This record gives sequence, C-alpha cells and structure tokens, in this order.
Amino acid sequence: MPRVRDPICAPGRPSALIIILAALIAAAAAAASACGSGEPETGSGPPPEVVSLAPSESPTAGVHELVLSWKPIPGIDRFVLCQTVPPQGTECEQHVGVSQATVTVPGPTDDPQATGTWLKYLWLQSCGEQECSKPATPAGTIVHRVVYGTKAWNLIVVVRRLTGSQVEVSLANATQGGSQASTLVLRTPGGSEVARCENVAPGEWCGSLQSVLLLNEVVAEQMYRGIGTSVRFAVMPSTTAQELTPSSGP
Repeated sequence: MPRVRDPICAPGRPSALIIILAALIAAAAAAASACGSGEPETGSGPPPEVVSLAPSESPTAGVHELVLSWKPIPGIDRFVLCQTVPPQGTECEQHVGVSQATVTVPGPTDDPQATGTWLKYLWLQSCGEQECSKPATPAGTIVHRVVYGTKAWNLIVVVRRLTGSQVEVSLANATQGGSQASTLVLRTPGGSEVARCENVAPGEWCGSLQSVLLLNEVVAEQMYRGIGTSVRFAVMPSTTAQELTPSSGP
C-alpha cells in the first residue's frame, strides 16, 4: 500500500481532507476484512461455480501455468482467489470485472537437483460491498512431484471437483527437454487403475480424466522405461493439517 504523508493542519477542528482520508482507510480495512487477505473468509451465499482449471493457451506458458475460470454472477464483479501452499500459508488477490485468473504450478520449473512434492489449494469467493460468499471447497488442487531433478521424473496433477464425489483430473509430463515420453496413470487409493495415457511427451497433458473420489484422495503415477514415481494426496485439506504423502519409489 502506498505510503501517505500526514497533511499539516492548523489546531482545532480536523480538516475535510483528514475526514476523507479516515473514511477511505476505514473502507479499505472493511473491504480487506470482508474478502480476506490471508485465510479465506466464511461468508454467506453460495461460492462461484468453477467451470474449468485448464492449461493456459498462451504459446509461452508451458505446463506450469494454468487458467481458473468461473461462471459470471449477475450484479457481482469482484472475486477473491486465495492460494494455499502448505506449509508456507495462504495468499489472496482480488480480480475485478473478469471471470478467470492465471494460476502457477507450485515447485521448481528448472532445477536439476530438485526432489520433492509441492501442493497448492485454490479457494474462490465472490464479493459484494459488505461481505464475500463462502469459498469454493476448494476450487482446485494442484500437485507437482519431482524426483532427481526437473529433467527426470516430473509430474503435475490438477484436480477439479465436479458434482458429488466426481472429480476431473489432468496429468502432465513436465520433464524439461529431451524425448522422455512417459506413461501417466490415474489410480484409486487402493491401487486400481482408473485411466492411463501412453507415450506422453515432455510438456504435454493427459486429460481430462473423470474419476470417483474415494477417501478424499487421488493417486497419480508417472512411468518411464518401467520405472516410475507416484504421488498420493488429499483433494480436500485436513482440518488439522494439509496431508501430503508421496509414495515410495524413485
């Protein structure tokens, strides 16, 4: 927020400028409180309806940039998108007069030494003058699994809840460079195969795969020359902690 120098005033009654500044500061604080600047607020009314969480169509975006889109709401032109990355926390930003926002995939984009799993939850609210709606629960979930650097096993999983227990899952081979085509597999928590895509080239997506959500978990796998890595994660964050459990493997 820009720094504002205090005006110099004569003693006595406060000037109109001070009164106006005080009103503007109070209004800004109320808006920030209503629509959240840290954690998603719990308001009244239904959340916006998310219609897609898909790869960006920008030719320079690559697999690390997504676009979240939602249905416009008559009379509402302000939306708040919050992004939770455990364990760092939550950041929120406002979007005015639009029905989509760009979202980046968590984790490294080009690191030959990286190994780990990165998770991001998306929360979306519509905001009126006084308060915001309940957040979508969540609007989307993104997981990025890297093993032995971004040029080796490099898997992106994107999940969007449909109706009831149905979810839409997209998988990407995010391996940097080379011709390391992979087999990408979606499984149930019990290990049963739901769907697969063969020979997915680096930088390409496998989706959209629909699945029944069992035990609030999704399991995805990337195979290359018979050796693979997989990730199992909670689509909805736990009330006590965001659970993230990479499976055994490379």
